[in-house]
Amino acid sequence: MKHGMLLEHGPTFSSLKKYPISASNLIFDSEVKNFNYCGSGKAAISLILSYLRHTGVLKNKMSQVLVPRWMGVEVYGAITKHSFPTFDMHSTSKVLIAYHQYGFPQDMDRILDFAQSKKMIVIEDCAHAVNSKYKGKRLGSIGDFSIYSFSKFAYCNVLGGVGFKNYEFNQFFNEHLKKSSKTLATIINLIKLLSTYNINRGGGKVVNLGLTNGLTSMAYSRYTDSLVPSRGSINMFEKQFKKECILRLENYQYIKEALDEYGVFEHLTGNISVIPYAVPLKLPLKISQRIVKKLRILGLETGIYNFDIDRFMPEPNFIKTILLPCHSNLSRTTISSMIDIIVSEIRA
Repeated sequence: MKHGMLLEHGPTFSSLKKYPISASNLIFDSEVKNFNYCGSGKAAISLILSYLRHTGVLKNKMSQVLVPRWMGVEVYGAITKHSFPTFDMHSTSKVLIAYHQYGFPQDMDRILDFAQSKKMIVIEDCAHAVNSKYKGKRLGSIGDFSIYSFSKFAYCNVLGGVGFKNYEFNQFFNEHLKKSSKTLATIINLIKLLSTYNINRGGGKVVNLGLTNGLTSMAYSRYTDSLVPSRGSINMFEKQFKKECILRLENYQYIKEALDEYGVFEHLTGNISVIPYAVPLKLPLKISQRIVKKLRILGLETGIYNFDIDRFMPEPNFIKTILLPCHSNLSRTTISSMIDIIVSEIRA
């Protein structure tokens, strides 16, 4: 099947190494042929939509972009700078953002068929899917564009990325990068560093938490304007990337092996290879509520969230799931305690 939009491929991955913000082979294989780091995931989506306005795909701010639910207010805000985000398909919808929720891929065959029939551009949202695959293809290499938010996957202050198939976009990207303020990028990364230290270690002793939160909110509002990626952020991410992928996969497999017999993974079947951002478990609501309460007492960040079990964002089928962490900072002892709580509540 051939997707009909923006099919012009640029140079191969290796020929883009001359650009200072391109990823190394440590991060992406040859499937993601064109990739650039940028300041954040919000900057990535802003750049893509700005380019689509520039090329006339989006006529004005009222041109509609089909978006998934639950992306976050800040992301919708980045979209409204260039177009009109909508949850429902309209005749004026020209762009579709396929959100690979928690790292689990959308049904990309259905997505591409749908988009091609409507003559829509497909943007893959890989904020949670840095290294997942769909039918052997790496997520981010299937649609016309892809966006990444690496600081969600591993701590690296603030860092995003954008993948693309049309080489003209690379020229557009670099022109805008030259105009972007390096000072703004530095300030945003310093605020993120201060906020993280203050909350996780300083407990408000370094700088008042109210001030820190205010600075963080101010920084969020400028993410779309901060295009320059921090060298330090890139180095931090690339040093952690391989280990983070290995440990997340090991943790996911450990959780799956321990809980698979209870049917909590039935909604995650299919021809997929996933390194998850988090693991959505399907359980009866009352059991889920008891589990969440106990996991929070254990000190884990969790909750009950909607998950699209059909993985087809134009027509989603949401169910309530418990979202379990699986990141590399979890010890095997903590994961075992988490599993024990879940099993005991299922059997109760």
